[in-house]
Amino acid sequence: MGTSRKLPDISSILQRAPLAKFPEYLSPTLATLVDAPFDAQGWIFEVKWDGYRALAFGQAGKIELRSRNDESFSDRFYPVVAALKRLDTDAVIDGEIVVVDASGISRFSALQNWRSEADGKLLFFVFDILWYRGRNLKGLPLKDRYLILKSIVPRVGIIRLSEQLVGSGTEVFAAIKKKGLEGIVAKKLNSVYQTGKRTTDWLKIKVTKQQEMVIGGYTLKHRSGRPFSALL
Repeated sequence: MGTSRKLPDISSILQRAPLAKFPEYLSPTLATLVDAPFDAQGWIFEVKWDGYRALAFGQAGKIELRSRNDESFSDRFYPVVAALKRLDTDAVIDGEIVVVDASGISRFSALQNWRSEADGKLLFFVFDILWYRGRNLKGLPLKDRYLILKSIVPRVGIIRLSEQLVGSGTEVFAAIKKKGLEGIVAKKLNSVYQTGKRTTDWLKIKVTKQQEMVIGGYTLKHRSGRPFSALL
């Protein structure tokens, strides 16, 4: 097991969480996209990593790494699974799988093409914990869930704690933009984990605006009398 951060009062926090069976599947909380950063009390800010959202399910030494759509990532991102096994703890952890370059910037195209360690540095940035040693943590405030998560995540290695930044959201956003990162996620410190919902307690602000669209075309059929034959 890697070196862990030791924090006080984790046991008292856990006592406030109800007992619950190990969940076979959980749909993650989704953040709502907003146009601009903001400053407000009671919020923290995290880097918005450009990768694959993933939930890690660990119990009795077995690890299953799954996408937000419940597809298995276990075989594809085997180093993450191996690192989670070394934690040797029963938990369900939420995070983002990324490949970073020499500057620590996540590169989505590199992640899409990742097949082995030769293809880039693979990391799993974790930011929430939903179940831990027989306790359902989803109803605890984010600040308490983060303390529990912080107590079990190693200081070094593939699994990394996504740092919570407290203060001015506009200043954090400006710093993130200067570093060339994708954006930030703002979260209310007292927010509970809303499984499968897109919540306004979590907000995402992107440095670069994007738009999803369908790229299509058409085929021509000569002498048919119609302007086109078929849409693609």
